[in-house]
Amino acid sequence: MAEKKGQTQKGPTQEDMRQAALTNLSNKDLLALAGTFYSHQMKHDGGVGYGSGDDAVELYKYLPGLKSETGQQIVLQSLIGSREGGRRYSGQTSEYGILENAAQNLNVGGVKVSDAIKLAGLDGEINPKYGDKYLSDLAKGSDEDKEVFKRIVTRYNQNLADKTVAEALVLRSRDNSGLEDIFVKPKDKPKK
Repeated sequence: MAEKKGQTQKGPTQEDMRQAALTNLSNKDLLALAGTFYSHQMKHDGGVGYGSGDDAVELYKYLPGLKSETGQQIVLQSLIGSREGGRRYSGQTSEYGILENAAQNLNVGGVKVSDAIKLAGLDGEINPKYGDKYLSDLAKGSDEDKEVFKRIVTRYNQNLADKTVAEALVLRSRDNSGLEDIFVKPKDKPKK
């Protein structure tokens, strides 16, 4: 593409990054991995636990998420990113690091306040002062803006963790495993 006089080639615009973030925030496998991360993080960092939901999350969200194409990309990204000094086979990564990488790939900070509120499943009229602002701008703004950014991202992450656990528990409750011989025609296993 030819540049106009006085124009320089720039990187992606804020709207381009928003669209990329919205794509990631709609990727079910990435959401499963990030939701697993946030449910684990809340349990260990904040004392909020999900009881038997943790096992359901592992079986119906975490493991299928890792096996997906997106999960494989995250694992590869984590392994290569752990290299020391760019040397192959030198780094270390962990399951926690892989999940953290997935959560960072969501990039909720790249969307607008109105997007984050909608994605968190919340509704209500948003203060016009914030609705059309990018979360990334709030993160760099005044102390008040930074606090709003933190509250929105924390709430989104909490809602994602809750939703991940709830979906995993529903999937587990519908699983006929171990009872196949009782049914004349067993239902298909729930999709993980």
